[in-house]
Amino acid sequence: MRSLELSRRHGAPAWELRTAIDLAILLDGQGRSDSARTLLQPAFDKFADGSDTADLKAARRLLARLD
Repeated sequence: MRSLELSRRHGAPAWELRTAIDLAILLDGQGRSDSARTLLQPAFDKFADGSDTADLKAARRLLARLD
């Protein structure tokens, strides 16, 4: 959570997304898929520009699985 906080404070959306992916995987593994989606979706939405990095692909797959 500290990494997520720091990435937001420093305006580092790629770092925030990568951290959110890792935390969402952890939360999902604990049976907290709603919390995982709530954490990941806002970080993912910051990249609505159509770029398709490995992290965005991973986030998209994870969000689809959390539905």
